[in-house]
Amino acid sequence: KFDLDEMASMASPKVKVIYICHPNNPTGAVLTADELNAVCEIAGRHGAYVLSDEIYKGLEWTGKPTPSVANHYERGVSTSSLSKALGMGGLRLGWLATQDRGFLERCMELKYYISLHQQSRLDETVAFAALQPSRYRELIDRTMKAARVNFAIVSEWMTTNGTFHWVAPQGAFLSFPSYDLDLPSWDMCLRLLDAPYRTYLVPGSCYGYEGYVRLGFGPGTPAETMRAGLDQIDRFVSDFKAGKITAGPAVTSRRSA
Repeated sequence: KFDLDEMASMASPKVKVIYICHPNNPTGAVLTADELNAVCEIAGRHGAYVLSDEIYKGLEWTGKPTPSVANHYERGVSTSSLSKALGMGGLRLGWLATQDRGFLERCMELKYYISLHQQSRLDETVAFAALQPSRYRELIDRTMKAARVNFAIVSEWMTTNGTFHWVAPQGAFLSFPSYDLDLPSWDMCLRLLDAPYRTYLVPGSCYGYEGYVRLGFGPGTPAETMRAGLDQIDRFVSDFKAGKITAGPAVTSRRSA
């Protein structure tokens, strides 16, 4: 989780909006209601908005729903879509919720201005059906059931691999483990993409944190593929420690990139 004291020290009257991703990408961290209220209090001191990307809401491993900022703060703005929790990214539909009526009306004006076309009636009908309370819960449960298999696989691997270490995510199918190798995350991830490993991780440097990687374990990845990917990471670590892989600028083929 981010440091609330650090956030408070960075806030000033110049700050117009505080942006959070909740549950967090890439860590999978979830704020408590008290922590979210603290964020809103910091924003409120300066009249700032809090924009909360809640696309992973509903995917909490504790079973306790993530609090929405739109319910906690009059200048809170919650956004989400059908793509993650419901697995319906192809519909390209999302939404925004806020108590600030004026802000909502301005957003509607912008939408009408920038939208080149409206969604099809079929897309809207499917989305409406998916968001009905009973169907929504059914779709969430389906997603979580599939993701739990990979979560268990990754959890077991984290206790045995000896090189990667995590704080287990509280939500979403994402994790942000650290690793004990003298190799920049960008170089390591490029090498993992290339033969013979062919395994995809996101460098922690992309998020401003060296020595970390983002490891996803979504329900769209079959369990056997998840295990194979982790085996390839173990193989890479073994090769690196054996001196078969040298530190330095990484080069990868266009095919693997």
